[in-house]
Amino acid sequence: MNVVIRAENEKYAALGFATAAETKADDEKRAAILPRVRYGR
Repeated sequence: MNVVIRAENEKYAALGFATAAETKADDEKRAAILPRVRYGR
């Protein structure tokens, strides 16, 4: 039973890590685009 619970916790941790990495990449992409949009470049 503990193995199942541990695997489930690791799955959710991996999903959380993947979501955080994706969010960071989206923010970095948006930050790179934003100055060009603001100043018309």
